[in-house]
Amino acid sequence: IGIAVGLIGHGAAFALIALVTLILPVSLSRGLLRLVRERGVTLQAVAGALAIYLLIGLAFASVIGFVADIGPPGFYAETTKATASSNVYYSFTVMTTTGFGDLTAAHHVGRAMAVIEMLIGQLYLVTVIGIVIGRRVGQSG
Repeated sequence: IGIAVGLIGHGAAFALIALVTLILPVSLSRGLLRLVRERGVTLQAVAGALAIYLLIGLAFASVIGFVADIGPPGFYAETTKATASSNVYYSFTVMTTTGFGDLTAAHHVGRAMAVIEMLIGQLYLVTVIGIVIGRRVGQSG
């Protein structure tokens, strides 16, 4: 991020990183589908599905950083500065619906993003991970 910020500006660097992290889960999903079709549900496929879940969380953290950078000051109600670590922490507490409450979105855009991330995170777990694990158990039993 540091090099990109110096060359293209803070907001543009976050936008570029957010774009890349949004493309990664899609690309990995295509590879995962190909792997499952060719070899069945292997441990690699399970690990790949979990890696995609983690990348979704990181993608949202990048988008949160971008929105915090270009939006009104104070993305979080509790602090005026959104750091990379706070964005990742917030993203995963939202996605897993843990919701500790120590960081909450201050504006409607942040709250809308939180709802979208919660839904995507939970739907991914119950559908994709559920199907992958179910097929893995079905193959071994």
